[in-house]
Amino acid sequence: ASSLAALVDPDAEPEFVFLTPRAGDPIVDHGLFGPTYIDALRWEGRRYVTLYLAPWHPILQFAVRKSNSLSDGLTIIFTTILRKTVLPLVALVMMTNLWMKEHIIIPIAIFLSIIWQKMLEWMRIVRGEDVYEPVVIPSDVKAEANA
Repeated sequence: ASSLAALVDPDAEPEFVFLTPRAGDPIVDHGLFGPTYIDALRWEGRRYVTLYLAPWHPILQFAVRKSNSLSDGLTIIFTTILRKTVLPLVALVMMTNLWMKEHIIIPIAIFLSIIWQKMLEWMRIVRGEDVYEPVVIPSDVKAEANA
């Protein structure tokens, strides 16, 4: 297979890489968490970065990480500001509006409505118009009238 790879790409690296043992113990050296294998993974990672990633990739990755952390920080700051200032202010305004409606606006509206009705009644009296007086007919009188 390596001769085929050499025909396709003459600059290709060999398929087999022999690692120098680091620990001196064959069982530890061939283990996935041994120092030999960890060094090989680091080497392969650096090789991948130099062969396949653009030179500006680490800079771009750093910028993305910093912008994400900045975004998270701003979210926390704005959430804290909202909870500590804006929401209590909105609650205060709503409670004030409710209190004013119940204790000031509705009584004033009722008072003004009574004054308006009295003014209309006085104007009818001054003009000499008939004054409307509601008549309440008891239910027993209605029954006798209908019979």
